[in-house]
Amino acid sequence: MREHVVGAGIGCPGSIDRSRRLVRTTSNLGWVDYPIRGQIANVLQLPTVLDNDANCATYAEWWRGAGRGVEHLVGITVGTGIGGVCDAWWQDRAWGFRKCWGGRPHND
Repeated sequence: MREHVVGAGIGCPGSIDRSRRLVRTTSNLGWVDYPIRGQIANVLQLPTVLDNDANCATYAEWWRGAGRGVEHLVGITVGTGIGGVCDAWWQDRAWGFRKCWGGRPHND
């Protein structure tokens, strides 16, 4: 089975620093500058990518789900917080987002 696996993808809540390939902060896990991509890549010995969980969910819907075949897509996730991407698109082998947002609900 392992010979069929070409890489791994990680979707994490919070703010992602793509240039440093780490999770900058999360509201629910308490991570600050956490290198989860590197840790997973080392364990699996496979190419590994990291992105925000809302971005990953929206990409998955565009690639294989309800957004398949559309040029622009809005994705909203509700979990430990509320996040989403608006006007997401795929062009020239690159996934792009015009607006990304997220927030953590407050308990009043």
